[in-house]
Amino acid sequence: MKNLIAAVLLLVCGTVQAAIVTIDFEEFAPVSVLEPTPVGSFEVEPWFLVSTTGNLFWFDDSCCTGNEDSYVQILFSADVTVTHAQGNQFDLLSFDMAFNGINADESLLLTGQKSDGSTVESWITGIETGSFTFETILLSSQFENLVSITFSDSSAAVQLDNITVNAVPIPAAVWLFGSGLVGLGFLRRKKS
Repeated sequence: MKNLIAAVLLLVCGTVQAAIVTIDFEEFAPVSVLEPTPVGSFEVEPWFLVSTTGNLFWFDDSCCTGNEDSYVQILFSADVTVTHAQGNQFDLLSFDMAFNGINADESLLLTGQKSDGSTVESWITGIETGSFTFETILLSSQFENLVSITFSDSSAAVQLDNITVNAVPIPAAVWLFGSGLVGLGFLRRKKS
């Protein structure tokens, strides 16, 4: 019986996994080239909040290459912070960006606040292409266990899209932890 309960717990616990999701802003389509949004916070699918301290615009893809599968991006020249709407932790895996500074390499500061209170930073330098071209930025494991990520300190306006994150919902994590405790309690009670 003990082995059966342990097998069921492993099976149930193994089915609760982190979800890799992409924040692509498509729920705000259609956008007619440039559309301003007020300073503040707004919710984006799936379950994330975006907040800004300055001007942020919805932008269509008519001017750019490398992002043909997407109809909406954001264009900003101030800090933009992404957090989970329920306060969950997440890992930042990648994002697409394009700088509106055509003839020079530009830089963007990426700052992540971790769940343990520490901070991780990385400067991201865009490519010099002579045109508005999206590039996918793949991130290392240092951007794991985040509670927020901030895109800032660029000398030019930045277009941002397809922010890919790996998030575990808190209710699932709590349920998983609780079921493990119940299983251990049951096994312990059987031994007594």
